Amino acid sequence: MNASKITFILSSLALTLCFGFIQADKWITIESKTYGYKVDFPKKPTEQSQEVDSEAGKLKLNMYIYDASEAKDDENLLYMSNCTQHPAINANAFDSSGLAEFYTRTVGGVAKGVNGELLSEKKIFLSGHEGREITVGYEENKNTITMRLFVVGNKIFMIQSIAETSKTPNKSSTRFMDSFKIVK
Repeated sequence: MNASKITFILSSLALTLCFGFIQADKWITIESKTYGYKVDFPKKPTEQSQEVDSEAGKLKLNMYIYDASEAKDDENLLYMSNCTQHPAINANAFDSSGLAEFYTRTVGGVAKGVNGELLSEKKIFLSGHEGREITVGYEENKNTITMRLFVVGNKIFMIQSIAETSKTPNKSSTRFMDSFKIVK
C-alpha cells in the first residue's frame, strides 16, 4: 500500500472517530413555548400529560420524559421536566414565609410519595425566582431523585433525574439541571 492510501485511511478513521465523539455528546434542547421553559435532554424525550387530583381540583402535569434505564452509557435512569399550571397558586402573592411553606409541603410530599427519605434540601435561584433543590433517597436508598422546583406566577416547574444512589451526584444530572431556563 502506498503512503497516500495509508494517509487517507488513517485520516478517514480519525475523522470517523471525531464525529463519533461529537454525536455521542449531542444533547437535545426541548423548548416549550406553551409553558415558557427550555431544557436539554441527553436523548429525545417523549411528551406526556397526566391529570392528578389535588385540593384545588384536577391538575394537568405537562411532562417530557426520557427513560434512560436501558441506556448502557448513561449515569441516570430517568430525566423529566414538568410544568403544571395551578389555579390556586400565584407566586407573586406569596410572601417569603408563604413560599417557604409551599416548598416545605411540596418537598415533603415528594419524599412521602415515593416512601423515601429527604437527604438534602437547599434554596436556589433562577432568573430571580426562588426555588428548591432536593435529593430524596428511595427504595431503601438504592436510588436517588435529584429535583429542582420553581414557582413562577401560577406555574410550578419541576426538573428531576433519577439515578442509583452510588452514581449520585453525576455530571449528566448536573448538566440537565443546569440547562433548565425559564423563557418568556
